Amino acid sequence: MKKLVILFIAVIFIVIISCNKRENNIIELTVKGNFPTRGKAIIHLYGYDKNIPDETTALITIKKIDINENPLYLQLKFPKDAYETINSSQSRKEDIEFFITVDLDINEDEDIDYTQDFGGETLLRVTPGTKKEVYVKKI
Repeated sequence: MKKLVILFIAVIFIVIISCNKRENNIIELTVKGNFPTRGKAIIHLYGYDKNIPDETTALITIKKIDINENPLYLQLKFPKDAYETINSSQSRKEDIEFFITVDLDINEDEDIDYTQDFGGETLLRVTPGTKKEVYVKKI
């Protein structure tokens, strides 16, 4: 009987833990390249509906962080309202795609000194929970 009670408690505990599992809404980036460790990194997150021709992209969020290491490790919180920001009543969640841009302003003079090197990709697509390496090059 005692074993049965312990088993029952263990099952309940596992169910509670699995129900409380949180969705990973962080985008993790590692920015690499030959850049100095000063200035600001500027990350833009955009979204669009891939099924609507000539759809303009919507700016979801901008994050500026201090550059204090190379490579630079950073996390961008994926906003809860990111899907709703795409302004289309016809859009379905599965049709919306997101991408980021990464720029470095070394002198903090509002001029971009380094930008991402796409390496053949046209867009740097991301989803909540993404881990990406981004290479930057001097402009």
